[in-house]
Amino acid sequence: MRFRFLIFQLSALLLPLFGLLGQDTIQLINPSFEDFPGMGKPPRGWFDCQAKDFPNETLCDVHPGVYENYFDVVKRANHGFTYVGMVVRDNDSWESIAQKLTIPLQADKCYNFWIDLCKSPNYRSGKSSKGRRDTTKLYPFVEPVILRIWGGYSYCDKAELLDETNSVNSTDWRTYHFDLSPAGTYTHIILEAFYKTPVLFAYDGNILVDNASSITLKPCPGEEPIAVIQVDEKTEVSSKKVNSSSSMPSKPKEEPNAEEKILKDLDIAVLKEGQKVRIENLYFSVDESQIEESSYPVLEEIFAFLKNNKMVKVEIGGHTNQNCSENYCDKLSKARAKAVCDYLLDKGVSPARLSYKGYGKRFSLNEEKGDESRKKNQRVEIKILSLQG
Repeated sequence: MRFRFLIFQLSALLLPLFGLLGQDTIQLINPSFEDFPGMGKPPRGWFDCQAKDFPNETLCDVHPGVYENYFDVVKRANHGFTYVGMVVRDNDSWESIAQKLTIPLQADKCYNFWIDLCKSPNYRSGKSSKGRRDTTKLYPFVEPVILRIWGGYSYCDKAELLDETNSVNSTDWRTYHFDLSPAGTYTHIILEAFYKTPVLFAYDGNILVDNASSITLKPCPGEEPIAVIQVDEKTEVSSKKVNSSSSMPSKPKEEPNAEEKILKDLDIAVLKEGQKVRIENLYFSVDESQIEESSYPVLEEIFAFLKNNKMVKVEIGGHTNQNCSENYCDKLSKARAKAVCDYLLDKGVSPARLSYKGYGKRFSLNEEKGDESRKKNQRVEIKILSLQG
């Protein structure tokens, strides 16, 4: 066991050198969060921001994943031997870890990044009271939280929120995709546990984090595709972790017949690059990005189309009606587009073929003179970026 960790430590020294070989790929140091297990310690290669942000609280934890447990967390690692656990607390404090990048994120460029996340059904810990840590009683930290990705110019410098997940409710490991489009050239990245938004009140919750990818450059929406390393589709599908206890319907083996299809325009024979197809029968809760179960048939149809046409690359674009502020509309439309993208990624579609963007209320289809007009503007669309890969 100790020999294996020595191998991981050696790889940490070599990764920055490898990162310089390909300027389109940013290699993280210790992306699998491997280290000797321990409570109140960041994994090797990562800097804990707790001491800076909340000096009276403990640090994040490196969970063993197999042989023993801390805080009643018994989840096996999804990759390697260990993973990191972070919590949010009902006293308005939360945990985060940071790393200096081997290559800076470039302003106005677009990147792919994904990571495995889940929630532990058990996570018991003490609490701080009047500046002191009380461990005489353990409390449950079991509410779901989100993961935020920040870019900055130094450790724990949160200059720009680059992306965030929806609430991580699953107790099975799932792969989450992030679309990073930094406005500045950032030298550091921060992974932050945070409350599900909008935040009504602080609470005790946890998130487990494992198996981060490299950060890879990709075309921004409207750009010509750049040269990328092709990912074998079969390998991509087999590496994705799908929640076996999900209530999603079984996967179709083929695309539906034309007369049964919901999206009749989603036809490879007639599609053109740049064409947009509205996703019909896609439903969300009011002012939420949680996809309703009745939407699964049309999402399965999109998945079947992408599975059968492996060279097609698409953008998922979210739009809102005019009945919200510009900032809120942008966030809601992006979150809904991301939810559709995450669904397809979870089914096994390669991240190199998917991107998402929130357009807010900037591209209305009509003037809003009633409920029906507003419903038409509030939509999610598929844009065909490329038919040839």
